[in-house]
Amino acid sequence: LGISKQTTVIGHLHGNFRKALVNRVRSLNFGELLQFLPSAILEESLLRLYDVLIVHSYFQKELLRKYNLNILTIPLGIDFNELRLNTQNSRSNDINVEPNIIRIFYHGRLAWEKGVDLVLYIGYMVAKILSDKHVLTYIVGGGTLDHYLRSLASKMRRHNFKVLFLGYQPLNDLIKYLSKAHIAIYPSVYEPFGLAPIEALYFTRGIVVLSNRLGFLDWVPYKLKKRLFVIDPERAKNDSRYWFNVAREIVETLHNDKAMKMMLTNQKVIAKMFDMNRIVRIYYNVFRMLI
Repeated sequence: LGISKQTTVIGHLHGNFRKALVNRVRSLNFGELLQFLPSAILEESLLRLYDVLIVHSYFQKELLRKYNLNILTIPLGIDFNELRLNTQNSRSNDINVEPNIIRIFYHGRLAWEKGVDLVLYIGYMVAKILSDKHVLTYIVGGGTLDHYLRSLASKMRRHNFKVLFLGYQPLNDLIKYLSKAHIAIYPSVYEPFGLAPIEALYFTRGIVVLSNRLGFLDWVPYKLKKRLFVIDPERAKNDSRYWFNVAREIVETLHNDKAMKMMLTNQKVIAKMFDMNRIVRIYYNVFRMLI
């Protein structure tokens, strides 16, 4: 490669090759499966090409501990200023804001590891509890489970429950949907970091329901983390009563003005921990140390 012995080779890993391979199998994404197969087989050899490997959560680091690599853990960041600018020319200002409508929102890939089916199950339970409200569940994004999720939604028949698959949306419209959601749900069963949930914490004016498998939670202090609405997706997949209990707690929180005010403040504080300006300084100090 023409790299001298004095050169420090730094790798930046956003996931895990072997986990990615398993997730593609579960998502029935055989095209990407073939792309990940060589990397999964040669994972250790590929990672040993780097003098230093940067990952984004301690959960992600733990998956690689068996290789005894030189690993640094640094969070990812989001440019919230840029995102705010993107909302100015949004077309989604016509989202229904009538008081008898509850809006549930998810954005991200429609893949097995994202647990999107739980968004539908929890939404259905919310509709069952709030029988006098219309519950609209917006699913933004695409992926190999699109057909499965549409089929699942078609079987969840209630007079006051509807699922809208919006496909991919421009960033400015996505933020508008987020800002008008009562509930945003991110129930990933595997997520090395999780930028979409952080965007929701910042822009949503309602409850953000988070999986306990989200890597970015490693960076959140316990006092702040315990005030978040965190669920266990594995338990949810195996216990239908758990969906109902989660939905009931969501509804109770929505009707508690004091609890909502505290939750919204806490969500925004946590999101700002991952502001790009702060994260860039961390990277700068790390690279200055390594070079």
